[in-house]
Amino acid sequence: MQRAVRLLKGLGAGSPSTRLGEVPSHAAHLFAVLDTMLGVLPETATEAALGELDRVVELLHMVDKEWPGCGDAEAVRLLDLAAQRLERLARDFGGG
Repeated sequence: MQRAVRLLKGLGAGSPSTRLGEVPSHAAHLFAVLDTMLGVLPETATEAALGELDRVVELLHMVDKEWPGCGDAEAVRLLDLAAQRLERLARDFGGG
C-alpha cells in the first residue's frame, strides 16, 4: 500500500524529472523478453549462459523489490544492465 501511495504522489507531482512511467514499462518489457528467451532456450545452453540468465532475473527482481525507493536513475541503470545481458545472450544463442 505504501508503494501505491508513493506512486500516486509521484504521478500527481507532475515533476518533469520523474521517470515513473519509464521504470515499470521497461521492467515489464524485459520480463517479457526473458520469458520469451526461456521458452526457446537451446538444449545446448552452457552453465555460463544459465548463470547469466540467473543474474538477469536477480536484477529484475531487485528493481521490482527496491523501486521506487532506490530512485529512478538506479532502477533504469539496473534495467539497462539486464537488457544488455539479455541482448548478449540472444546473440550468443543465435550464433551471431
